[in-house]
Amino acid sequence: MFEWIETAAVRAALHVSPKAVFFSGDNGEGFTYNLTERNLMPFYSHLATHTPLRVLVYNGDTDPGLNSFAAENWTSALELEEAEAWRPWTVDGRSYVGGYVTRYAGQVINVSSAGAPGSLSCAGARVQLPLLRSLLPPSAHHM
Repeated sequence: MFEWIETAAVRAALHVSPKAVFFSGDNGEGFTYNLTERNLMPFYSHLATHTPLRVLVYNGDTDPGLNSFAAENWTSALELEEAEAWRPWTVDGRSYVGGYVTRYAGQVINVSSAGAPGSLSCAGARVQLPLLRSLLPPSAHHM
């Protein structure tokens, strides 16, 4: 099936971009997901309020399974004080939108990457590098 679904004619018929990376036609039938933890929200709330750790909640805005809106809703449900409201972040400091960010108390950051699936590695270097530089301390920039 995967060879067939990767053909240009099938992609065109299904309106899938020829550049789409994560397209298999798999509908998840037969896939069983077993939760190992019922709810990790108390754990992340504890990290934010009782430790010096920084927490990054990342999502690409084209992830079909768990999109950036679901991640933002989950993060806001931690009921931490919002330190900086949802806003676009730019790659060039001016106009090239890399995604969106909301900052919460306790150094919790919810960030999305525009045009990328769930993995930061798929976002492309033009988005990855500025995002990582903004999150890491300056001393880590020269490894």
